Amino acid sequence: MLRRLAGIALVLCAGAVGISACGSSDDPPSGGRALRVDRFDSDAAWRLVKEQVSVGQRPAGSAQ
Repeated sequence: MLRRLAGIALVLCAGAVGISACGSSDDPPSGGRALRVDRFDSDAAWRLVKEQVSVGQRPAGSAQ
């Protein structure tokens, strides 16, 4: 029984170490400064706003 618990503990510890050692994609490159990623597309945002405004007024409860 004790040997089985020791084996389970070993597996859990190994898994915890493996998970904590994993890096994420947000980690800076090892040799330099971090790259700045701008994921906001202002042109696409304006196209969406213009499309929404072109629909016109939509009063609450209307048939539109």
